Amino acid sequence: MRFSDRHWLILGCLWTIIVVYFSFLPADNLPDILYTIKDLILHFIAYFLIQFFFTLGTRSILNPWVLLIIVFSLGLGIEIFQPIITIGRFFSFYDILSNTFGLIFGFIFARFLGNRIFTL
Repeated sequence: MRFSDRHWLILGCLWTIIVVYFSFLPADNLPDILYTIKDLILHFIAYFLIQFFFTLGTRSILNPWVLLIIVFSLGLGIEIFQPIITIGRFFSFYDILSNTFGLIFGFIFARFLGNRIFTL
């Protein structure tokens, strides 16, 4: 079965909801497994997958660039609002940097390799 654009977009939305949920969870309530993985690696993987799913979900040449800006803005907004909304969380420039690298690599991977890998 080949994933359609809609499947990738749904997967992207679901993964984004998971990332936002865990981003606003108080630090004391985070699952222990998240403490065993370095924070910057988690950020990279989370935003890599968001951008990867959304990039595969669109065929437009302009849409992925718009999505890059939207996903970056989401990560920036989360970092800004974390200390305001959530106890034990704080703003981190390094998290934003890791998010940005993740979404750039997610975009590149989906654009140049994703369609070749996931085409049956």
